Amino acid sequence: AINNNLSIQSIFAWVDFGFFSKTENIPQALLDLSKFDTRKINYTLINPITEADNDVYYTLKHAPEKIGGFFFLGKRDVLLLYQKLYHESLHHYHSLNICDDDQAVALHCFFKNPTLFSFSDTFASTNELINDFSLRDIASHSAFKCSGTISVIVLHST
Repeated sequence: AINNNLSIQSIFAWVDFGFFSKTENIPQALLDLSKFDTRKINYTLINPITEADNDVYYTLKHAPEKIGGFFFLGKRDVLLLYQKLYHESLHHYHSLNICDDDQAVALHCFFKNPTLFSFSDTFASTNELINDFSLRDIASHSAFKCSGTISVIVLHST
């Protein structure tokens, strides 16, 4: 969405397409951006990150649930930095002949640049995500763009 200039907005969120497979997960309110640090990549923290999680082989073997890969949010420029870091981390995994899920790659990115990330652990499940960060009715304000296996939410500035 950013690289293809699908929107002029400055803040974007990525949501796993499966998140909206149940109609009760479709948000009825906009996200309250004041609850996010938009200068960073915002993720859900499922469990505390430990130093052991910095070991790619530990993560591959034990598959600890740390970062919720179902949602992340940030400003355009920060997301472009994250894209570069993500690709570097992905190449690192491939150089080790490892292919793992997005949460493991995000975890590797965190250890490469921890100041780029902000984590929220205020909710225990994906169903609480929208409720905890809601602002107002979105019936006429949101723009959901669905393509294959992902959804991109374009957040309108207020």
